[in-house]
Amino acid sequence: DEHFAKSRFKDNVTLANQLKPFAQKYGKTLAQLVLNWTFGRKGITAAIMGVKNRQQLRDNLGALGWAIDPQDLQQIESLLPPI
Repeated sequence: DEHFAKSRFKDNVTLANQLKPFAQKYGKTLAQLVLNWTFGRKGITAAIMGVKNRQQLRDNLGALGWAIDPQDLQQIESLLPPI
């Protein structure tokens, strides 16, 4: 998978590290932040969440029931590469 190629993987780790402060601000995990952001995108009606056990499912459910502040959304989206 190209997202795990050496050069791309390094960029993805950098992005994840840039997103961590936003997750911490909301008292959420990075996965919960990313899932919440994903659910909030116009046109996205579902997200595939990989889980290996019930605890991971419960953790992922922490992405629901809260919203990312519009200013934070703007900052997060400025970090993302163009599609």
